[in-house]
Amino acid sequence: MRTMEFDYAFYPHSGDVERVRVLREADEFNSTTAVVQTNIHEGCLPLESSYLSIESEMDNVMLSSFKQSLDKTSVIVRVYNGGTESSPAKISLYREIVSACRVNFLEEEAESVEFDGKTISLNIGAKSIETFKISLKRDNISQSASDDVECWLVDDREVLNLDSYERYPLITEEEVESEVARGIEMESGLNDVLTRRTSLEAILSGILAGDRYNERRTHELGYELNEARVKRRVHDYIQDLK
Repeated sequence: MRTMEFDYAFYPHSGDVERVRVLREADEFNSTTAVVQTNIHEGCLPLESSYLSIESEMDNVMLSSFKQSLDKTSVIVRVYNGGTESSPAKISLYREIVSACRVNFLEEEAESVEFDGKTISLNIGAKSIETFKISLKRDNISQSASDDVECWLVDDREVLNLDSYERYPLITEEEVESEVARGIEMESGLNDVLTRRTSLEAILSGILAGDRYNERRTHELGYELNEARVKRRVHDYIQDLK
């Protein structure tokens, strides 16, 4: 029998859920701290510094994602407000901001966002997620300062091994065939104004199901092809050494 373990906690409080930081307490409980250790080196950063901080009235605006932008020119900061009221918030970074704008999940730029030095002040709507693309002022840091730096992740948490669990495919070949068959069966209603919409939806469902299945198979074949290429290169290398 397979078992899975999980942690849970109780947070007694009085008053409104949002005003006693329940959401933040839950987020801090579920998000463990990753500790990175390095060897001894001079370094090029101050002994104490905050890379990014977020302030809001009721601590209901929290960080969802912080990463490099797809075009590698800026950083992406995604925040969410889990409360039922809009909340003023400040996002502060460790370097001066050159430009900032809202973006969608595809990182396509929308309107610009005002900033002052290292801080962006804005209002995050209730139950909303907002993403920002922020360009920071770059410093000229000597590469030699980090030449001899080694770092490794310090983590003594037990990682759950999911290798023994059977993966369930997103869509199977049988499901594709079923949707295609349903579309063919419904084609007779294309000329009927009462059933034309249903018929078109059935045909479209079959096409989309096939596209999704082929997309998954394309990814699988791509990984298999890459593995085959590596094995062939190893084989050729061994043959050359003989």
